Amino acid sequence: MKNKNLRKINYYIKITIHKFKNFFFKKKPIEINYIKKLLIENGVKKGDTLLIHSSLKTLMNSNSRQNQDSKLSPFEYSNKLINMLSTVVGDKGTILMPTEGIKDPLRFMYGNRIFDFRHTPSLRGLITEIFRRNKNSYRSDMPVMNLTGRGKLAKRIIIDHKLAAPYLIGKNSPWEKISKLSNAKVLLLGCNFDTNSIMRVPEAIFRNSYKGPIWFDKKIQLSYVDYNLKKKKINIYLRAIHHGKNQLERFACYLQDKYKIYKYLDSYGIPIRLYNANDQYKVLIKELKKGVWPIDANYWE
Repeated sequence: MKNKNLRKINYYIKITIHKFKNFFFKKKPIEINYIKKLLIENGVKKGDTLLIHSSLKTLMNSNSRQNQDSKLSPFEYSNKLINMLSTVVGDKGTILMPTEGIKDPLRFMYGNRIFDFRHTPSLRGLITEIFRRNKNSYRSDMPVMNLTGRGKLAKRIIIDHKLAAPYLIGKNSPWEKISKLSNAKVLLLGCNFDTNSIMRVPEAIFRNSYKGPIWFDKKIQLSYVDYNLKKKKINIYLRAIHHGKNQLERFACYLQDKYKIYKYLDSYGIPIRLYNANDQYKVLIKELKKGVWPIDANYWE
């Protein structure tokens, strides 16, 4: 009980300090060369596979001083950040970003709309949209849990995404492949663990092992354009339960207390988190075997 209360107190203290700084101090972008130095110092290297979740709004509103990136437009800053990440992992490395293009799958289905991997914009922010549009990027043709990659393993990770149906974040999905790579790292850049989609992989693969239902028991059918540029339909399940605000962030604090798998690199009021994807996958399975799952905080808080 004591550890539970301390975790809650520490979490809300950090949130309050972050809000205070954002309100009273001038906003400047966090310098991209500083992020590069931070990543290299904490083990990101040539040949790595790096899955990035990002918030441009947060990155461009840090508490840092005037720097060489202060005059960049959001578009220029995003481009420079993507190029930096590609440089850090090198030609033999891979960078990936979620590029979800459907906000409400049910409305999408009832509106008879078609997901087109070539044209449907990413709803995950400007950084991901610029990344998606790059000629060297390779995007999944799946309408849900969409992912885009660039680099050595991008096509190999993404191309067979449809084999994961009807659970597009489960077995055979790019998300599972990343979770099982020994050199795959996840970078949360300007956002916390609530955006950490890859934490949900076990919920699809081991869905019958949880104490309650996670997915709806009826499939929906979505239309999409495949890699052969033909209109297709795919039947998928949607999640029936969604995590509450800051729930995955608090669950990550619980995992960190027990396993120390995350690196908290927060700088200038900006949340930056880095970890090995396979390490997280293993501890999630370990906790699942004990009956612990992120959806029900009664099991871990």
